[in-house]
Amino acid sequence: MWESEMFAYLAVCSEYSLKHQQIPLGICTNWEPADVPDAPIIHYCQPIIGKDGSKIFNKHTYKPWSRVGTTVEPERDYGRDLVTLINQYVDNLEGTISPPPVYTRPVWREGIMEGRVLDELLLERPKDGASLWLNGSGKAIWDLCNGSHNIDGIAAQLSTQFAVERLAVLPDVLSVVSRLHAIEFLDLK
Repeated sequence: MWESEMFAYLAVCSEYSLKHQQIPLGICTNWEPADVPDAPIIHYCQPIIGKDGSKIFNKHTYKPWSRVGTTVEPERDYGRDLVTLINQYVDNLEGTISPPPVYTRPVWREGIMEGRVLDELLLERPKDGASLWLNGSGKAIWDLCNGSHNIDGIAAQLSTQFAVERLAVLPDVLSVVSRLHAIEFLDLK
């Protein structure tokens, strides 16, 4: 399903005899860098693998705003660069945001636009172009930030939905809500 636009492009070109030039715009994390040496875009669709074969980072299991382990060196330079960027960002944020009380009701900031792609969500603030991708967990929390639930209620609803303990979910809800409020995507009431 996620590849449909690629096949649609090829079908249209074929159907209407459109000429096009293939340009290597990106590389996936499971490709050899030598295959696409000048690609300006890296698609982190597969895990970042360490030199010992272990998974260092995976966008599907990454806990937002947490450091990525650095005990094993990434196999590829782009993996090292991503881990460095994430950890520098987290280090710059650390200690600057305190979590709101659990009785606070988060509500979407007016004007925030959403773009849904499978289990992920792109948020964009048109006034300044700021944007943010949320993974499936972040999206589930965002969807409940409509002002009708307090933070504890969001954790309770997610714990029921995903069959996990409320207290296991609450730190993630607090973290996501805190960060989204700090970067002005959510208001707290």
